[in-house]
Amino acid sequence: HYIFVVDESGSIGSSGLTKALTKQLHAQARGIIEAVRAENAKGQVEQSVTATLITFGYPSTGVYTKFVRHPMERVLDYTTHSNGGTPLFDAVADGINAMRDYERGLKQNDDESFVLIAVTDGEEGHSSRYRADSLARLFQEKVATDRWTFAWQLPHNYIRSFTSKFGFDANSCLGWDQTEKGVERATESNAAIAVDVH
Repeated sequence: HYIFVVDESGSIGSSGLTKALTKQLHAQARGIIEAVRAENAKGQVEQSVTATLITFGYPSTGVYTKFVRHPMERVLDYTTHSNGGTPLFDAVADGINAMRDYERGLKQNDDESFVLIAVTDGEEGHSSRYRADSLARLFQEKVATDRWTFAWQLPHNYIRSFTSKFGFDANSCLGWDQTEKGVERATESNAAIAVDVH
């Protein structure tokens, strides 16, 4: 299951990146769908892949759950927007917590994993429910289950402070330039990451 956490803050629009991020999100979803189809064509166990989409910023500074555990194809219908601030911590926590009830129902030997991919063009700025310490505890709890993988698309100058604050390896972070070209490069890398972790 994939959880996409997507920045729709005002700076995304002012940088002219709204359409580019929509294309990136769609490319990731298509890559995952194609990888699953290829695996299923091998005649092994039939797999399905689902997605949750959490956005933050638009229409006003807040966190918005667009859908939870829908077929991955639903991501292809979504268009990103832009407005508001950057409650990154709250959005990531909501993405994790959206799986809470489902996780409780899993048995020890169930082959289910969760991949959270977060994209932002800035640093945390407007969260009201989660601070760095409470989010770090949530990360630790999920990593300990051995079911969760996290991937981050962050501005280059934010990676060092982010990884030291939360204990993530720098390899889980993709630095990107906040330009259309930067989104294109990140799209190629992120699509590969998404398929690899599948």
